[in-house]
Amino acid sequence: MTDMLRALYGPSRAAIADLGTRYGATDLVVDRKLVGAERPELGYTSMAPFAGVIARVAPPPADRAALHLPSSCQVWSQGQIAVYDISCVGDSLSSGSG
Repeated sequence: MTDMLRALYGPSRAAIADLGTRYGATDLVVDRKLVGAERPELGYTSMAPFAGVIARVAPPPADRAALHLPSSCQVWSQGQIAVYDISCVGDSLSSGSG
């Protein structure tokens, strides 16, 4: 769970791609409203230790990788929710577009 939170709220696309490599994850669901919140850890205060993990890894919203994934990797969206193909995110890193 902590690796998923680090990937979702952190600055690294490689951490997102790593979810597929390490855990076999195929898709990442991004709630842009939650991931883009100025202080996203507040949504996890009753779920220790996850609020602390997010507070430590989350850069300013503009620098969170999950908010800047390639549109070609998006497989579904509705409103603020989008689903991304994790292998596509990994491929975008190796092709130099990430």
